[in-house]
Amino acid sequence: METKYTKQKLAKMFDGDYFERGIETGKSMYTNYHWMPKTTLRAAKAFVSEMNPKKTETIIDYGCAKGFFVKALRRMGYQAYGVDISKYAIENADPEIKQYVSLLADGHYDIGFTKDVLEHSFANEDFLKSVLAEMRSLADRWFVVVPVGFEEHFIIPAYEKDPSHIIRQPSGWWIEMFKKSNFDISQAKYRVEGIKDNWFYGPKGNPKGNLFLELKSI
Repeated sequence: METKYTKQKLAKMFDGDYFERGIETGKSMYTNYHWMPKTTLRAAKAFVSEMNPKKTETIIDYGCAKGFFVKALRRMGYQAYGVDISKYAIENADPEIKQYVSLLADGHYDIGFTKDVLEHSFANEDFLKSVLAEMRSLADRWFVVVPVGFEEHFIIPAYEKDPSHIIRQPSGWWIEMFKKSNFDISQAKYRVEGIKDNWFYGPKGNPKGNLFLELKSI
C-alpha cells in the first residue's frame, strides 16, 4: 500500500463523527471534543517541565486535532504551532489559535510533541517509518506519548474502543522502532505526572499502559 494512499485514507477517518459523535457512532472515544482548560494546561505544564523549552524556541504539536495543546502552550507564552491530517479538525480549530495550525507541516521547529497519534498508523511498518521520518524533518527533539500493547491488545482496554487504534505493541517494540528510525532515546518511562493521569491512577487504567519518551534525532 502506498504511503500517500494510506495517509489519505487515514485522514478521512477523522471527520465530524470521530470528534463529535465518536462514542455514538463507534468511531472513537470522543463526544463533543472540546477545550478542557484544567486538563490541557496541566499537560502543557508537564511537557514544559520535561522538555524545558525556552520562550524563544518553537514547538510543533504533530497531530494537534483542534489545537487545544497549542492553545495551552501559547497561553503560557510559548511559540507553539500545530499540524494535523484531519481537514475537519483544522477547519474547526479553536478560534484563539486557528492561525497557528494547518494541514501541511513545513519548516523546522526546535521541539516536537505528539500524543495519541502514532498508534493510528495502521498495521503498516513502512508507513509508520515514513511518519517518523517526517517527524525527524520537523524537529530534532521530541516528546512522544504512545499507548502500550501486550499480546495484540492494548494494556488499557478502553483504547480498543477506537477502531483507528491499530498498533498494539509493547514498550520494547516502540523503543526499537524509534532507534531504527534514527532517534536516540534520551528517556523512556511509564509516568509523567500531569499527562494521562486518569489512565495511570483510574480504575480503568494501568500504570504501564502508556509510554512517555524523550527523543533526539541522530
